[in-house]
Amino acid sequence: MIDSKHVLPDCPILKLDGGEITLGFIARAWDEFYHRLIVVRLPHRPTLYGEWTAKYAENGSDFDVQILGFGYTDGYVVGSPNLSARAVFSPDERTLVEGLTRSLFSDPIARSTTAPFSLRTPARYLGNVVFSPGWIRA
Repeated sequence: MIDSKHVLPDCPILKLDGGEITLGFIARAWDEFYHRLIVVRLPHRPTLYGEWTAKYAENGSDFDVQILGFGYTDGYVVGSPNLSARAVFSPDERTLVEGLTRSLFSDPIARSTTAPFSLRTPARYLGNVVFSPGWIRA
């Protein structure tokens, strides 16, 4: 079970395909900037963290989700360029994390717990999850 001080209290924890995932707080991390977190639990691993952001369309309003990095063992080091701050994953684990992440952002209840999804604006989530190059260590 996910046990983290970084978990949003109203966000459901999705238990799918051998892992668990939920949205986390916007954490002030090592660089004094704020990072939007995902919180993941995989079998035989400690709680892990990733960073996501809204990737806006050309209209400046609609957006997709972009996963910037994953595998951090502490929510306060998310975004660190130090590779030792992130775990290394097998191809199967990478596939599992991708599936969990897509499921999380497909869940309307999970999305409703955080901005920009919860903002009352004309902006629309376009439904895509994009993984940045190097987002996970393999």
